[in-house]
Amino acid sequence: MSEIPSTTPTPPPATETILDNEFSLYTKTLTFNVIGRYDPKIDRLLYHTSHCQMYKFGETQEWEKIDYSGVLAIYSRKQNEDEVDLDDIYDHGIIILNRTSPENFSVGLLSKNQSKNLGISEVKVEYQSEYIMLKNVEGDIFGFWVHEEKDRESVYSLIKAIVNRD
Repeated sequence: MSEIPSTTPTPPPATETILDNEFSLYTKTLTFNVIGRYDPKIDRLLYHTSHCQMYKFGETQEWEKIDYSGVLAIYSRKQNEDEVDLDDIYDHGIIILNRTSPENFSVGLLSKNQSKNLGISEVKVEYQSEYIMLKNVEGDIFGFWVHEEKDRESVYSLIKAIVNRD
């Protein structure tokens, strides 16, 4: 008779882990479908976090809290490579699914290379203190405050990767 191995088999995942995974898939699917109502060109949900508060750097050169607070999602968008629509040039987007009013916040993202090819200003992103700062192609500057530090760092890293890619 062969010897019994000294290692034990890996137990099945705990019920909580299975439920967490199912709930995560459900929330991702729901978030994707909600974004699809606002932006039918959504291709893939890349990241989402449950709470973000928006700020804007105003004409008074001061940060102003603006009325957008809720789920922040970053997603890729479908592009038609045969035609360039200058009103719809973004291949990635950020949306805040607003909990405080029916109007959501959204901003398009472009890589530096795409901005250069189109002859428009680059999207810029910085991480300062607890805020992610984003300057869009129109020159507006927004601050994103993401509740969870881990999520904040992930959001910043993803936006930075999108705008810095070739």
